[in-house]
Amino acid sequence: MTAVELFNISPVVPVVVLERVADAVPLAEALLEGGVGVMEVTLRSDAALECIEAIAKVIPEMNVGAGTVITNSGTPATLAGMAFINTEEG
Repeated sequence: MTAVELFNISPVVPVVVLERVADAVPLAEALLEGGVGVMEVTLRSDAALECIEAIAKVIPEMNVGAGTVITNSGTPATLAGMAFINTEEG
């Protein structure tokens, strides 16, 4: 998904750090209810990939992506169901 496509869905992309998987789906639901259909979960916690996976599975209409990714080649985030990836490589 390109940046233009993401911003066509939502002009705002919240970047979140989630420490607990239990917080992922309720947060994504609240964002959707508020009209935000895109979110980036940073890979700064041990729970991040599980959070992305839970959101993608339970709320497929949320375009969830991974951020703070060092490289986009072979990252486990691609297996977690994310819609996009934000890397230093671009």
